[in-house]
Amino acid sequence: MHADGTVSGGPMHHLRKDVAERLPGATGRIVGRILAAGAAVMILFFGLAGGNMFQANQTFAQLRDVTGGETGPLGGAGTALVFGLVLAALVGAVLVGGIASIGRVTSRLVPTMAVVYIAACLIVIGVDLPQVPAAFGAIFAGAFTGAGVAGGTIGALTVGFQRAAFSNEAGLGSAPIAHSAVRTEHPVTEGYVALLEPLSTPSSSAR
Repeated sequence: MHADGTVSGGPMHHLRKDVAERLPGATGRIVGRILAAGAAVMILFFGLAGGNMFQANQTFAQLRDVTGGETGPLGGAGTALVFGLVLAALVGAVLVGGIASIGRVTSRLVPTMAVVYIAACLIVIGVDLPQVPAAFGAIFAGAFTGAGVAGGTIGALTVGFQRAAFSNEAGLGSAPIAHSAVRTEHPVTEGYVALLEPLSTPSSSAR
């Protein structure tokens, strides 16, 4: 905790302090600093490549697919770069305002996302309404067979764990940074929340 009341946490702080305590003399301090710097660089690289670049690319790919693919307005050369720059500018404008700005934007964005998603689902169902009974019939016909149960279970678990391995950031060291910023009277409860993430995320992703 800093003098101004803010908190910094994560594996880089833990490595620097803990290794220095376990190894005697200057060796512990040097090794701890090297490991801490390495962890910080790796987390920064993941945030740039695995977080920002990957998610921006997936967002652009989805928009391009629904607007006509390669022949649509987003299929031209350079459109991905322009989209990435615009997205970076919008996200940067939110981040500059600090945690309060992030809270304000997400409090409005998340409900809007939910409404748009549900509305889009209802529109798709409404457009294809004549096919809904046949779809339910196929679901029930295939769901109660041995092959259907086995295939659905294995497929859901496989895809779920693949997605969850990325979404819960297990083993990357980035989650402790976020958990360290939480203000609670009982820090151990935040540890319990962190332990539940690798379990709950695969389960929800599998569903």
